[in-house]
Amino acid sequence: MGLSRKLRASRQDAENYSRRLGRRRAAMELIQDGVVLVDARDQVVFANSAAASLMGVEEVTSVATLAVGYNSGETSRRIVRGAGTDSAPEGRSLELTVAPTPEGGRMFLLHDLSALAEVDERRRDFVSNASHEIQTPLAAIIGMLDLAVDSEDPEELKHLLERCQENALGLSAMTRDLLSLSRAEDPNWKPVPEEVNLQELCNRIASSLSDKANSKSLTLTASAGSHSIVVDRTSLETILSNLVDNAISYTNEGKVTLRAEIVDSKYAHFTVSDTGPGIPREIRPRIFERFFRGDPAHGRQSGGTGLGLAIVRNLVNRLGGKISLSTSKTTGTKFSVDLPLSPTQSL
Repeated sequence: MGLSRKLRASRQDAENYSRRLGRRRAAMELIQDGVVLVDARDQVVFANSAAASLMGVEEVTSVATLAVGYNSGETSRRIVRGAGTDSAPEGRSLELTVAPTPEGGRMFLLHDLSALAEVDERRRDFVSNASHEIQTPLAAIIGMLDLAVDSEDPEELKHLLERCQENALGLSAMTRDLLSLSRAEDPNWKPVPEEVNLQELCNRIASSLSDKANSKSLTLTASAGSHSIVVDRTSLETILSNLVDNAISYTNEGKVTLRAEIVDSKYAHFTVSDTGPGIPREIRPRIFERFFRGDPAHGRQSGGTGLGLAIVRNLVNRLGGKISLSTSKTTGTKFSVDLPLSPTQSL
């Protein structure tokens, strides 16, 4: 009787251990880092799918290459390239941590640094681009002021000062857009929702940009009906203003239209359409990049900073919305933005 109880207890212990092991393995499959467990003879006893992916193999059967230079009783960390295998993706960098296990084996933890490297590269590109965009008008202002100091012709002096003013306004716009982009990308920034009448908002946007449209003989119209939504007013106005301003900048004749409507009492649908030349296919994937201009000369001439669409995309995402576009040479370009009717809803 006692032996039978011991057998049942042993069987129960084994089942409990198996369940705990199963739960641990299931948990390790859910994490993005690679985990490899080896026994005292460096034989692989477990490897999650992330480890196989990071090492560029279908199944992890050996850690011989990764284990080079380690003493079995130490915890060590280093950076490895290509995950230590010939088949690993080229250029991948991993942080490899090796630690002893209570059973005399070792645990290998692989953390992919590629995403961090990409973020660092984007940050460097951003600083470089921002510095260039700011330096260009500054250099122009300094050069024209040097000429103005030596000028004795009132007409020439007036012309130089007007050009200085234009460049200064461009710098002001750049600073404003950089602040807007910083806010849109700040993880600690929270929208402040309030009830917004869409017709009033659209009318205000159209009124603020009417002079720019009139200077190009464009017809600018706005329609929204008597609809209201609960949203961060400043963010929504920034989104629509940037889209309308961008449409005016790249349309030489015809019209620009801003429309807002409520679809099936589920979400607000905004469109900004123009009769411009459309966006070439080869640059469409890049139009939301910071500082990207399809036509740099045209963008600077129109006063654009190259940040408007990047700000729009980030703000739309922060408000829980979606943005899309359709464009062609014959019909122009239409940007569509869908937003929830309130922060408590989703699309």
